[in-house]
Amino acid sequence: IVRLRLANARLDWEKTSLTIGQDWMVFAPVSPTSLAAAAIPQMAAAGNNWARIPQVKVERKLNKNFTWAGAVLAPQTGDYPTASTFFLQPTSGASSHVPFFQSRITFAENNWFGAKKAGSIGLSGHYGRSKVFTGATGNVKNEIDSVGVALDWNFPLHARVSFSGEGF
Repeated sequence: IVRLRLANARLDWEKTSLTIGQDWMVFAPVSPTSLAAAAIPQMAAAGNNWARIPQVKVERKLNKNFTWAGAVLAPQTGDYPTASTFFLQPTSGASSHVPFFQSRITFAENNWFGAKKAGSIGLSGHYGRSKVFTGATGNVKNEIDSVGVALDWNFPLHARVSFSGEGF
């Protein structure tokens, strides 16, 4: 299995960009930071939806402060196939044959309320579907829609201190 963190191609125009490949999700984009972690942030599996997924993403600068992003992503979920650890099997997201859809609107300012540092606040949404199968027979048990809304922020408090986070 090839393990890639990021691999994409990006086309940029004056106000619009198109990214194709494996990139960070649009939904809930704030990754946890810690001085105690080297590769994977501490508490990364404690509910944060951060992931790098194959996708086609469009970003559009609406005006000086607002940016919109929308993406169609490969339907990948965090469940692991139980059939075999040797062969790559589709997860419940990939089995649904329905891509994930995500969108985000961001307000950003380079001089956040006179702090002379960049700050932002964003609102994002997610829709996906999982198909869950029963044991060895492979009969469809259920199709489950996943819907999410997230609010993220990055507020400068001082020249070297910022307050960032997200709720979803």
